[in-house]
This record gives sequence, C-alpha cells and structure tokens, in this order.
Amino acid sequence: MIKKASQLPSSSFIERLQKFKKMEYLYAFIAFLFGFIFILIVPPGWNPDEPQHYWRAQQISHGQVISNTFGGPSGKAYTGGTLLPDETSFILSYKAYEGITDYSLRLNFPMWKNEGVIKHAAAQVDPIGVAFPGSAHYSPLAYAPQALGLWLANNLNLPLLGGFFLAKMIGLVLQVVAIFFAIRLIPRGKWILLIIGLLPITVTQSVSFGGDVITNSVAILFIATTLKLAYDTKKITRWHIASLAALVGSLGLVKPSYLPLALLVLLIPILHKKFRTAPSLLKHAGIFIFASIPGLIWLKITSSIQDNYSHGVDAVAQKQYVLQQPLDFISALFNTYLTDAQPKLYKTLLGNFIWDTAPLPLVFMFIAVILITLSVFLSSPREKNVTFTPLVKTILLSVSVLLIVIISYALYIYYTPLKGTSVLGIQSRYFIPFLPLILLALHNPMTQQKQKGTKLAVILLLLASLIATTTVLIGRIYT
Repeated sequence: MIKKASQLPSSSFIERLQKFKKMEYLYAFIAFLFGFIFILIVPPGWNPDEPQHYWRAQQISHGQVISNTFGGPSGKAYTGGTLLPDETSFILSYKAYEGITDYSLRLNFPMWKNEGVIKHAAAQVDPIGVAFPGSAHYSPLAYAPQALGLWLANNLNLPLLGGFFLAKMIGLVLQVVAIFFAIRLIPRGKWILLIIGLLPITVTQSVSFGGDVITNSVAILFIATTLKLAYDTKKITRWHIASLAALVGSLGLVKPSYLPLALLVLLIPILHKKFRTAPSLLKHAGIFIFASIPGLIWLKITSSIQDNYSHGVDAVAQKQYVLQQPLDFISALFNTYLTDAQPKLYKTLLGNFIWDTAPLPLVFMFIAVILITLSVFLSSPREKNVTFTPLVKTILLSVSVLLIVIISYALYIYYTPLKGTSVLGIQSRYFIPFLPLILLALHNPMTQQKQKGTKLAVILLLLASLIATTTVLIGRIYT
C-alpha cells in the first residue's frame, strides 16, 4: 500500500518542525551551541570594554565589593582595585587593544593557553593597583555569574584561562535559562523572544564579561513574568508578587535606568478587577518602591566613583543646559535616533562585534531587520486565546519610549560634551532588554496556516546569521 505524501516520515518531520510548539527547547539548543562556539573563538579581552569588566569581576571574586581610589606614579588618583599582577596582565596579553587599531594583527588558533601568563600561587606576591573607572561603580550583582566562575577557578586552582572560560560558561547558562523560561512563561510573543534571544549580538553578549548577561536575563524574564500574571486566570499569590519585586530589585542594582520597566506591573490591576482597590494598589506600589531601594542605596554609596567620561564632559553644566534649553535635548534625541549623527547606533544591533571591528556583511544586517520585522507576524499555537488591547499596547510602547529617553538623558549628561547636538555612547545593545516591549506593541500575527513556511525560514535565517558571525569572527581574529 502506497502512503500518502502527508504520511511520509520526511513530510511529517517538516510539519512538526514548522509548528515549533516547544520553542524554548529549540532556542536553548541553538543558543548553547553558538554560545559555546563564541567562547572558544573570541579571545579574552576582545569584547567591548572586556578588560575593565574582567578586572571588576576579579575584584568581586576576591571579596572586594566596593572599588577604591589609589594614587598613581604621577600622583594622579585612580579608581579601581588591587589585583595580583598576573590577573592584571592576563587579559591584556591577548592584545585586544592592539587589535582594534591594527587590522593586520592575527592570533593563533585555538587560543587554549598563553605560555607567558600563569597564575601566581606564591603568597608573597603583592597585589598591585589597577584602574578600571568604567566598571568600578557597578554592583556585585552585575558580575555575579562571572565572579562566581572566577571564584570557583581560584579555589580549584585552575589557570587564569580556565577561570575565564568557566566564568563565561556560567554567564551563558544563566542567560539561556532565563530566556528559556521567559519564552515558556510569556502568554503572547514567544517568537519575538526566540528571535531576540538568537540575534548574533544577543548570543555574543551572553558570553562577554560585563553587566549585559544579568541585565538581559532579568529584564526579559521580568517582562515575561509580568505579562504571564496579567493574563493568568489563576490566583496571583504573594510568591508571584515577591518574585516580581526581586526582579525589580535586581534591575535597580544592575542598571537603575531600567527601573521604569516596573511600570508594567500596572497591567495586573488593569486586567484584574480585584487588584484595583486602593489598599491593594497601595500595598503593591509600596512593595515595588521598597524593591528599588537597594539600587538607590548602591548609587549613593558609589556616587563618588568617577566614570571614564569623554573629554569636555561637564555633568553639572549639562544638567543646567537641559533644564534651560529642553528643546535642544529633544533635538539631540531626534538627531541620535532619526538621522545618521550616530552611524554605529543600529549597526551593533544588526551585526557588529569585537570592538566594532568585525561587522557582518550587509546582507546579514538586512536579514536581521527582516527577522525582527517578521517576529511581529508570528505566534505560537499556545497563544491562541491571548490578545493585547490597544490600551495594553499603548502601555508597552510608552514604557519603551520612557526607557529610551532616560537612557539617552543619562548618557547625554554624563558622557556627551557640553551642548552636544546628539547623544554619545548610545549602543543598540542597550535596547535588547526592552526590545520585546516595542515588538509586542506591534504584534499582529498571521493565521497559523500562513505562518508555517515563515517559521521554518526564520529558523534557517537565524542559523545562517549565527554561522556567518562565526565565520566573520574567525576571519577577523585568526586568518
């Protein structure tokens, strides 16, 4: 008896592949695969500002929670901490700073070890002062996964490179697990999270030293959990509220500028009548205000730490300028986001890595735009009973705009020269934590029947982009 075409194994496999009902597992497999590849091929120090972030993580792994100021050879005051000499020179020995200016520099592959750098075990070796003002003010939570890896490596007597790999692996696991559960929890927009989670910039940042791992993980998980509770017909317990408050508190400690995400909690009383009473609103408002206190305390403690400001920056004068000429600040926002005043702004989201010196070919940047656009037209069969009202979409978009303005304001005040006509220091990776909100506000999925081929194409395009990223990185560093 001849089987019908729909009964053939290959056809059945493709049909199951197109449905992707358990998308979180597909995401985790691809993210772990390419995350591990990026750990192996990107040498220490070659990710943006990684030396400074590595030194801060090492400082925290030794129990030094708050950075300190020390005098340099010229009498100038430096902000940072004290580390062992090899911990200081290890990450610099891979010539990241040299590599960004000399495109002819190539390293040997694979980078399993560096014979010139080994960890000192002798107790008589004195630590030295290391300046890292760009990362000294970050809280220990921002570096928790990397600091844990370095602490374990130190206690297991692993070489410095082994500790570096272990720290990156822990960061990768944390982000993948967070986005895995975010995809599972979010009631609408699962494909949006999958696509954002597998953009090359997101995967590469998951294995970089810095605060992006915690920021992306906490923010995306908070968005998913809040929407889950807002649309859940089951009882919202104190444990649920406590979980949201813990995520808000984590955001405040890692990146206070993302605290406006807490406004999403308003969706719960909007969609649940029983939470609209005055006592309930006051109680929950108090919980989230209390959750933001640790972050505010940390800001106060570290307020004396000077960042690596650009030349010509005067924060006090810039604040006065914005108050006196607010329209000029609005003009600077327009120039930053809607003109070519900051040409690298969107390139880093679409495919530009290792100190902006390894851009993907233009075709893959177009592919990234296509993928982000397609995400608003895709949905999972698990989302069939969830719809966003115009009011909900307005709230999502409003919070996104507020976050963009706050982040831009902070960089305009503390990083942009006085009376600058655009905002300096803006990087599109700052948008990843709340990019789902913008796409969810635009979410208008096609029918499931029309989505089948599109979903398969999206996965293939994501894989092609990640493979292209791998090829570009190898070509930039090793050949």
